[in-house]
Amino acid sequence: MTLSALKRRELVVMALCSLLHGTSLQPDGSLCDNRSSRAEQDLLMDQCKIARRWAIAAVELAHQILISRTEFKKELDAQSLEIDWKRLGRVEESILLWFLFSLKRFQAGVKEEVVLEENASVTEGVRVLISEAIRLVRKFSSRESAGYVNVLLDRYCHHRSLLTDS
Repeated sequence: MTLSALKRRELVVMALCSLLHGTSLQPDGSLCDNRSSRAEQDLLMDQCKIARRWAIAAVELAHQILISRTEFKKELDAQSLEIDWKRLGRVEESILLWFLFSLKRFQAGVKEEVVLEENASVTEGVRVLISEAIRLVRKFSSRESAGYVNVLLDRYCHHRSLLTDS
């Protein structure tokens, strides 16, 4: 059985939320030796009724994203977005981190996160990633949070000239 890209993204966000909950992070936010990876995988398997290989893939990708967590947060803070990280929910933080990781991969030519036509512009790819981030926030949080994340991502992308007004 294969999982859709949509479902795989949801699993990664769930794994990120779980990892940000503190089970695999040290107090300074760095990754610990991750003896709990198996527990994270078991939790995903139980909650989502998926095969272990999909849980392993989601947790591994979540760890890759978390390795860049400090860098991503500094990047967002450098854009003067005034994010209060202590008040931001785990879901919203997870999705912001997922977005930045996916954006970086998209810019490096990894198109697996974004399904576009061959001649699509960078702006179209960024808009697809923003739309997916908003969908994920609506699924796992609230409409109000989706609006807030949408504003943050829009400001971030405009500031970095990733979006052109059309």
